Amino acid sequence: MCPAWLMRAAEEALAHGSRGSIIAQNGILSNLVWGVWVGWANGMRQTALI
Repeated sequence: MCPAWLMRAAEEALAHGSRGSIIAQNGILSNLVWGVWVGWANGMRQTALI
C-alpha cells in the first residue's frame, strides 16, 4: 500500500490545484508524479507476483 503521507500530499495537491495559475501548475505536476508513482507501484506488485 502507499504511505499515508503520500496519499495526503496527493489529496492536498488536488484540493489546492484550482487556486491560481502557479498553484494549479504545481498541482498538475504533483498529479503527474503521483501517476508515475502509482504506475511504478503497480508494476512492482505485478513483478513480485510472477
